[in-house]
Amino acid sequence: MNWYMELIRRSDIPKSFELVQKNNPITKRKEPYKNSLRLENKSITINFYNKSFQIAEVFGDDFPEGQEAEDIIRLEVQCKKRKLNNLKGYYSIEGRSLLEFSSEELSVKVLLSYYEKTVGYEDYYTLQEARFIIGESDYKWKVRQRMIEVLELINQKRSIWKARDEYEDGKKRFNEALKQIKKTGINPVTIPAGWKFPQLPNLLMEIDSSLLPN
Repeated sequence: MNWYMELIRRSDIPKSFELVQKNNPITKRKEPYKNSLRLENKSITINFYNKSFQIAEVFGDDFPEGQEAEDIIRLEVQCKKRKLNNLKGYYSIEGRSLLEFSSEELSVKVLLSYYEKTVGYEDYYTLQEARFIIGESDYKWKVRQRMIEVLELINQKRSIWKARDEYEDGKKRFNEALKQIKKTGINPVTIPAGWKFPQLPNLLMEIDSSLLPN
């Protein structure tokens, strides 16, 4: 499961969001959180994190007995006042209590929306396997070449958003290629070659089938 957390940390940062970083007391510099991905804007905080790492940070050597958290990755979407007001209007919520915002339909839609915008719904492949799938697709040769070029840059930078910032043909072309990659069923974040397996299913499959999008 730690493999998944590493792949998630390489995921996309949605428009208007920023990567939340912490101060390193040794280097005196800000750096991303380890074993987590935290994103934030004025309305939302998105937090993917490894549950066992979070418990260890809180309890240290006094790790509670019976805590089987090694294989748990949590996704939290924290809605701030602006987002709550938007949800209130969209779902015709009259009151302000937490109970009125805790419907399963609302929770699932919010969680899946931001899961799709960051991680995506596609399975993970190695760069070699992804190249093969794209090569067998119906896209024109020039389009396939751009898709592979974008995948290679993401693999090199170990991050979708870093690759987007450095893509020479601009963000618009990058985003077009990103959409085309996803349409082939490939997650733009590729599996490192050293992991020795060609494919990993998307974690969306671990969610109860009743919560999956149609």
